[in-house]
Order: sequence, then structure tokens, then C-alpha cells
Amino acid sequence: MLSKRSDIYNSHMLSTRRLLPLLLLSACAPQPLLLTGVALEMNGGDKAPLAAILEYSADRPARPLLTLKHPGEVDLIISEAPLATSGPAHVLGLRPGREYSVSVDFEDEAGVITHGGDFSITTQALPEDFPPIEVTTRRQARMEPGYQFIPVMRWTDRGPDREFGLVLALDNAGEVVWYFKTNKSVNDVKRLPNGDLIYIEGRDGRIVQINKLGERVKHWHTTGIPKDDVPEGSIPVDADSFHHDFEFLPNGNFLALSTEAREFEE
Repeated sequence: MLSKRSDIYNSHMLSTRRLLPLLLLSACAPQPLLLTGVALEMNGGDKAPLAAILEYSADRPARPLLTLKHPGEVDLIISEAPLATSGPAHVLGLRPGREYSVSVDFEDEAGVITHGGDFSITTQALPEDFPPIEVTTRRQARMEPGYQFIPVMRWTDRGPDREFGLVLALDNAGEVVWYFKTNKSVNDVKRLPNGDLIYIEGRDGRIVQINKLGERVKHWHTTGIPKDDVPEGSIPVDADSFHHDFEFLPNGNFLALSTEAREFEE
């Protein structure tokens, strides 16, 4: 009887030893993200119509990963959004006149990827008055990654059109993937570390910061030239104008060229 009981006990222990590692593995398996409210749609504004907006909420910080497919083109992978627990995340890089099928995934800090859904979005064609762009030379191996932002000024028989301003972004194939239109000329544009753009607007002393949706974030104006349409909250600068170019300094300030009126005898 003792031998039989011992055999039963040993058999039970062996069974327990076999199950224990499986239970530990199950308890340590990475858990998928808990996602709610995942939605993707094009920007409703007319200032930056090629941008899209991804909304979502997650139970822990995650980075959106988007794969966009259009027949006859290489898949577009967008993964530069920062880790966050919620949107909106601005999606940049869409070409005009396309219908994209989009797969949205999310990656947490541990590298766990959770599928967020599949969507379809359609981008507008470029407007008829858009400047024509022709690619004559493209050396892929010498290109930096990313997009090229270009300020555009429209010229007429009487000179530059001061009521037209355009900033566009080109991908590495020379395709327009983003643009922003405004009702004043644009002279210079730079990209900030957070992804916003900042540019000199008009000729009467204005610098404007916008996000990827074309929404104004900040506005600076010089006090030396009178202006009747300064937006609320604009930051005054004691100078006559902002002229041609500006640079950002390490402390967050910017250095700008200006003008000064002087009188000389004869």
C-alpha cells in the first residue's frame, strides 16, 4: 500500500511539474493594447486638404503604424508619430487624387503590436490653379529621407501677387504630398522639431507658425509698420519688418533680418 501511494504521489508531482512552466508562460505573455475610438478621416479644412487625422485612445502609450496601399504604387508606411495614449495624430505624405486602403496598427513601448482597424480614404486632386511641377532629374542615392518643403510665390504682369501664398511638400519622387494655401505671400519656411512649420508672411512684418493641418499656432508681428488685421494673441516685435530670412537659436528665440528707414541730406 505504501508503494502504491508513493507511485500515485510521484505521478501527481510529475504532472504538476509538467503544468507549471505552461502556467508561467501564460501569465507572462504580452497583452495586446486596449484600443477604443479608432477612426481615420481626411482633414476637413481647405488650407491643408492632403493631411489626414487619426483619432484613437489606448490604455497605455502607443505609436500608430499606418500602411497605405494604392494600385500601381509602392506601399506608403507612416510611423513617425510619437508614443501617446490618444490622438489626434496628423498623417502626412498622401498623394493627391488617390484612393488608399489603410491598415492601422499600434505599437507599445515593449514592441507589442495590436491591429487597430482597416480604413479607406480618398484624397482630393490638386486645384486647377496649382503650379505645374516637372521632375527632370532625380538621384535617389543622394537624397536625404523625408519631404522637401517649398514656399511658392505667384507672379503676375504687375509683379508678385501679394494675396496668394503657398507652401508645398514633395516626396522623393517629386510628387506633391502636402500643401498649405494662405491669402498673403510666403517668403521663407522652416520646419520646427515638433513638426510644425513657421514662415514669413506678407511684406509688412509677420511670422506665422502652423501645424500639419494648416491651423495657426502662433503669430508674431512687427510694430514699426501699421497693420489693421493683426490676429488676437499675436506677439509684438519692436521692429519695422521681417525681411527675407530668419534663423532659430538654441535658446528658442529666432534671429531675423529687418529694415530701418533713415533720412539723408540731399
